[in-house]
Amino acid sequence: MTRTVCFAEKPDPHFCQMFTLVLKAHLDLATTRFPDGTYGVMLDGVTRVAMWRHGYNYGHGTGHGVGHFLNVHEMPRELF
Repeated sequence: MTRTVCFAEKPDPHFCQMFTLVLKAHLDLATTRFPDGTYGVMLDGVTRVAMWRHGYNYGHGTGHGVGHFLNVHEMPRELF
């Protein structure tokens, strides 16, 4: 979401819907309260709910592309 730019005068409605669902997913995760010791992979479903409600999914982990070492596929730091 943060690396995508639309140069069209008016974005396609589907494009807007996808960005809105991704924003909702970010907000859902950011406002979720969870106990200490919870691994990121355990929160993956929380983040996907907004998209699942509309029949969408994505084929990678929720933390894809965001990591301590900035690798595309990266396990939580505690597992290294």
